[in-house]
Amino acid sequence: MKFLPLVLVLLLGPLLGATFAGTPLSPGGHLALEDVAILVLKDGTELEGSVTTASIELETDFGTAKVLVSKIATIEFGDTDRVDTRGGTTLTGSVKTSTVRMRVDGKKTTVKLKTVARWVAVVDGMRQDAADFSGEWMTSFGPMTLTQTGRDVAGTYGYDKTRIEGTAKGNTLDVTYGSGGSATFDLWSDGEFITGDWKNGERDGRWGGYRRKPSQPDWKPGEIVEGQSESGMRYYVRVPESYDPATSYDAICILHGSNMSARDYVGTFPGAWPELASRYIIVGFDGEQMNGWSEQGSPTFNYTYINFGGDGVGPAYAHRQSPALVAEGIGELGGVLGIDRWFVGGHSQGGWLTYPIAMFYPDLVAGVFPMSGGMLIQCEPTRIDDLTEQRAVAFAPIHGTNDDVVAFSSGKAGVDSLLDGGFPTMRFFTDDRAGHMFAHLPVDDAIEWLDRMSSGDGGALAALAVEAAKDKRWRDVAAALQRASEVEPSAAQQAQLDAAAAKLDTAAKAVLKKLAPKVLANKNNGWMDDFLDYRDEFAFADASKEVMAAYTALRDKHQGPADDLFWKQRSEKDKDVQRELREEIVETYYASSWYRLVKGWL
Repeated sequence: MKFLPLVLVLLLGPLLGATFAGTPLSPGGHLALEDVAILVLKDGTELEGSVTTASIELETDFGTAKVLVSKIATIEFGDTDRVDTRGGTTLTGSVKTSTVRMRVDGKKTTVKLKTVARWVAVVDGMRQDAADFSGEWMTSFGPMTLTQTGRDVAGTYGYDKTRIEGTAKGNTLDVTYGSGGSATFDLWSDGEFITGDWKNGERDGRWGGYRRKPSQPDWKPGEIVEGQSESGMRYYVRVPESYDPATSYDAICILHGSNMSARDYVGTFPGAWPELASRYIIVGFDGEQMNGWSEQGSPTFNYTYINFGGDGVGPAYAHRQSPALVAEGIGELGGVLGIDRWFVGGHSQGGWLTYPIAMFYPDLVAGVFPMSGGMLIQCEPTRIDDLTEQRAVAFAPIHGTNDDVVAFSSGKAGVDSLLDGGFPTMRFFTDDRAGHMFAHLPVDDAIEWLDRMSSGDGGALAALAVEAAKDKRWRDVAAALQRASEVEPSAAQQAQLDAAAAKLDTAAKAVLKKLAPKVLANKNNGWMDDFLDYRDEFAFADASKEVMAAYTALRDKHQGPADDLFWKQRSEKDKDVQRELREEIVETYYASSWYRLVKGWL
C-alpha cells in the first residue's frame, strides 16, 4: 500500500477520509456506505448504479492520494484526470485504480476505468456534474453567449460584449463580469431558463434569461403551440379550430404587459372573444428580456423600446430592441402561415410598443390597437418626415376611462397626436366601465372596426361609408371614402360613396358657417378649440380645404417657436417660469402641435 506524503495528508485528510488497516473510513470514523454514480462510457453509454468500491487512487504531483468514493462529485478522464469533490476541491493527476465494482439493476458489475469518459456522483437524486450552460441566451441584460469546458464557463453578454466567466457546479453557475461584477445563476430543471442574483459595487438585482433556440412548431387547430423566431422572440400561435393550411387568414398579434407572458393573452381570446378566435390566427410574442424574479415554471418577460428610433438607428442596443425583433417575427410568421393582414395590438407595456411597430414598420400592418398605453416621443408624427405609409394604417387605440395604472390622459395624448398628424383612419375606443384589465376592454369592437376600415372590397367600403354617414360618424365616412379610392369601386358602389361624401360636406358646411370667418380672420386663439373639434371630424371633407390650408400656413409659422418653448419648459425647474412658458405656447403659438397638450397642463 502506498501512503501519502505527510504534507498531502495534512492538506487533504478531511477531504479523503482517514484509513485504518486498509479500510476507508468516513471523517466521523464510520465505514463508508455505497454511493450512487453514473459512469459515462467513451461510447456514450451510461451506467447508473451503486458503487461498492470504497476509494480510488490518484497519482498527483505531490504523491499518491486515496480518494473516498463518498467524497467524489465528478471525475473527468483524459490525458490528465480531474477529480472534483463535493466540497469544492479539485485534484488533477492520473487515476491509478483500474476497475470499480458496481451494482447495476441489482447485478454485480466490474467496470474498467479505461473505458470511462466521466464519473458523475448522484446525491439525493441529483447529478453532481456541471449542468450545460453553453450556448446563446436572451437575458435581462441583452444577448449572452457562453462556452463551457467541464465546469469552466466563459463568454460575453450585452451588445458591447462584456466579458463573463465562472465555474459551474451542478445546476449553479457562479460568474464574474466586467469590472468587479458577480452573479450566481440557477439553471431551471428544464434546462431552458436561468435566473439569479447579480451584484456590482453597491448595486444589485436579479438577472434572468432563456435559451435562444429558434424553432417552428406544428400548428394544432384550437390549441396554443410555442415556438421561437429567428430573431430570438418566444411566440405562441393559436390557429382556429376550423384551420385549413390551404386557406389564407388574417392574424391578430398581441403584445403583453410588463412582467407577463403573451401566452396568457393568446389564451384569453377563446373565452373573452370567441368570435375573434374562430376567424383569426392569434399570435403573441414574449419580450426578449426575461424577468429575473420569475419563478421556476412560470417565466415572465419585458419588452424594450425606450431607445428605439428605427432600423439601424443608433448603437446595436438601441436598434435591436423589441420593435425590430417583433417586426422580424411578424415577417417570418406571416410568410410561414400565409397571413393576408396583420392587426397588431399591445396592452400596457405592449401598448407603448405597438406605436413603434406601426410608425417604423407600417408596411407590415393593416391596423393597430394600442391598449392602456401611450405614445413614445420618437413616435410623434412631428418627428417623422414622411408619413405617407403610416397614414395608410388604421389606428384603433383603446383605453378604459377608469384605468388606475396608466392614466387615461396618456392614451388620449396619443390619440390627439394622431389627429394632429393628419391620420385619416383613426378611432378612439373607450369604455366607462373598464379599468386597466385586458379582458374587459372593447377589443372585439376595435378589431371589427380595423377589419372593415382596411378592407380591399369596394362594396364593403361603400356600405361602411353609408352606415357611418347615417350614424354621423363623419371621420369614418372620410376614411372609408379615401380607402375606397384605392380599390376601384364599381359604378353602383361609387354612387353610394358619392352620396355619403355629399352628406359629409353638408355636415361640414353647417359647422363652417360660423367657424370659417374666425379661422380666416385669426385675431387671437379664441377659435382654436372649436377648430380642433371640427378638424377631428371633418379634416378630410372637401368643404374643409380652405380652413385647413389657412390653419396649415399658420402652423408652419408657429411650430418652430413652440418647439423651442416646449423643450425649454420641460427642463425648467422654476414652476412660475415654467407656467409662463406654457402660457406663451397656448396664447401666442396656438397653431402648433403642442397646443392641446400644454393647455391641458394649464
